[in-house]
Parts: sequence; structure tokens; C-alpha cells
Amino acid sequence: MSDSDSSTEADPQAVELANAQAAQITVTQQLVAQLGNQLDANGRLPIRHVPLTLQEQELLTDTIPLLAPDNLHGVIQIIRDAAKLTGEEDEIDLEIDQLDTQTQRNLLRYVTKQPKGKKAKVIKKTKSPTAEEEGVMSVEEDNKARRWLQDAGFDPDDVNKECFLFHDGDYFTGVTPLIFFAREGNLTMCRYLSARGADCRKVTAGNRSMQALGRVSPMLAAASKGNIDVCDWLFRYGGAKDDLRRTPNSPGASPVHAMLNYEWISDENRFAIISWMIRHGAFARADDSGGIDDTTMRNDLYPKRRCWMFDKRLNILVWARMFVAAHDTFRLFLKGTILSSRSIRRHNNYYGTRSKYVKVSQSPVAFLRGTSGILGLIAAYAGTPKANDVRTVRQLIDLLSTFIDDTPFDDAEEEEEDDEFDYGNY
Repeated sequence: MSDSDSSTEADPQAVELANAQAAQITVTQQLVAQLGNQLDANGRLPIRHVPLTLQEQELLTDTIPLLAPDNLHGVIQIIRDAAKLTGEEDEIDLEIDQLDTQTQRNLLRYVTKQPKGKKAKVIKKTKSPTAEEEGVMSVEEDNKARRWLQDAGFDPDDVNKECFLFHDGDYFTGVTPLIFFAREGNLTMCRYLSARGADCRKVTAGNRSMQALGRVSPMLAAASKGNIDVCDWLFRYGGAKDDLRRTPNSPGASPVHAMLNYEWISDENRFAIISWMIRHGAFARADDSGGIDDTTMRNDLYPKRRCWMFDKRLNILVWARMFVAAHDTFRLFLKGTILSSRSIRRHNNYYGTRSKYVKVSQSPVAFLRGTSGILGLIAAYAGTPKANDVRTVRQLIDLLSTFIDDTPFDDAEEEEEDDEFDYGNY
């Protein structure tokens, strides 16, 4: 090959570069042609609406429910125009997120110009008692209840009358039907009597051993036999909340006092009921200011060496410490599932929607981050104690520990030998 032939041969790299430039020019010409087809009558490109930011999306979705009913027609019309609906009979089946950007912008401009109303308050409905809880009975059940009253020695037509009874070898020197059946643990009859006007707080002398306690309420009678279901019903529906504690209006023994002194109640059932009573205000101050009244606690938990085989205050203290420890452990677990704000960051696209969050952690609680009261909801679902209960029990631990230290069980005063309190007969 001569020198002249080698000088006229094309460079391969130059040819490749020329082809690439030609291809780029072709693509550019096609784009220009497409833009030319989109020009309006004035030779201008149409305005492209910027997608809504996350803050604008939240503003739109939060503002629409606050509009007055008359102003909602404008929102409906904008959505109908976007869906190209003409007839009034056509139904709107579009979500706001499904609308195009221009329609979302139109909605945002419209709702921000309208007057807003106040956000409606959510009224929590209290749980109404069921028919069974209200003591509603059929005719047959009513007749059966009346027979129970007659067989026990009561007047079926006067549910508040105090009667003298002899039952199971024991004399009742004036007792109401409600106190009698609360002691027996017959919740059905308690509901029946309450529905027919029985006073759930009326106190009487009770039976022979009850007289040593002083005046006896239905709550005290139920507690003396370990009937927690009756105690709970009296607390919730019988208006006997204050009967859980010893007050000036109800002198004598308290339900906690009775629970600790009667040995026929199993220890497991005993401390389950006492823990329920403490959390529901058995040691609360008389003025309902919150917290535990030290005097009330000491009176109810004073060691009775005659009827206590061991210092039962220690069992209550152990329960209280386990109660608080369980709460603290679960609280620590929940806080470990909540990550910092750096663990959940937005997509790099400023106009990214909520669905474009980058979730670093797969923790299910992290997904719910920011939801009001989420820790409390999870704790309630898991059955963990409420914050008020925990504060009460923490205070009990401090006061009870001091009480045990300054009043040892071995040094507790012996009861008088002539005490007429008959623990074995009641």
C-alpha cells in the first residue's frame, strides 16, 4: 500500500464520533418537532403545574373536612369537572390522590379561600351496661328471683327492708337483701335488686361477726368472702366507689381490712382482689386529691397477730414492686422500638408524596411514629398498667416500706382476749 492510499483512509474514531453527533442532532430535531406540536395559538408552551408538596397535600386533606356544607359544592364541582362528569346522576368515584396535578392545584386554591369551621370534637361514648348488667329479667326469671328472696327470709316486695335471718347456722341481726346476696357472691341477684331500687350503699348490722366490724356495706360484705366480681359491679354500677375505703361516713372495717383478716380466702385470690382495690382507690385520700393517705393505709394494713399467720404486708410489697417492674420493663421495650427522626427520612425528591418515604427501619412501631398516644395505645392493648395506677403503686412502695420498718410484725400489739370478733363464724 502506497503512502497516498494511507493518507486518504478515514480515522475509525472520527467516524464513530461523527455518527454519535448525527444521532444526537436527530433526537434534538424530533424533540423540537414534538414541542412545536404542543404550542398554543400564541406560540407558547402550556404551563406545567408543579406537583403538590407534602405540606400542601396535608393542608388540602385537612382543610376540606372543615369547610361549611355550602362550600363543599365547589369542591364537588371541581372533582366532577376533572372526571368529566356531566349528569347529576353520575357518581364521583375518585380519590384526591388520583386527581391530576392541575385539579389538585385548583382544589388547593379553592379551599384556602373559603372560611373554615371548627374541627368537631370527638365525643367518647361511655360503655352502657348490658341488659344483664342492668338486671333485666324475663317473667320466669323474675319469679325465680322472688322465690330466692322468700326462701332466704326476705320480703320480695321491699328490697331495702332489713330482716332477721338464720342462715347456715348463723344469725343475721338485721340485713338487707343486697348485703346478703353480695356476701353470697350472687351477682345475678345483686343486679336484680339494684334494678328494682335497692340501695347499693345502705349499711346494716349484718350477722353476729359482722357487728364486730361495725356498720356493714354491700362492698364490705362482698369483700369479706372474696367476691371480686360483685365488688367490681358495685364499684362500676352501684355507686359504691367510696365504700372501698374507710371514711368518716362509713366507720368500721374496710374491705381491705376484711380481705386480710379472713383466712378462708385463698392467698392467690386475696392479693388479686387487694391489688384491684388499691388501684381503684382503697387507700385514696378522702378529698380525692390523689395519692395514698398514709393514715388510711396504716389502719387497714396494721398487722393482726391474732388472725395473721405471717406479715401479709410483705406480700403486698412484693406485688407492688413486681407491678412497677413489669411496667418499667414494657416501657423500656416500647421506647427501644421508637427510632429517632434520622431513622426515617424523606425521599430526595422534594415533591415526593408520603409513599416515597425511605424507611430505614422495619420496626412496626417506627411506621407509626408521630401518631398521638401510640405508646399508650400499645400499652393498653398489651394490658400494661395505666400511668395513674403506676404512680399510686410507686407511692405505696415508699409508704409501705416505711410502715414495715417502723412497725415490725413481731412487735405488733396483741389483740385483747375479750375481743368478740368471731373470725371462724362469719
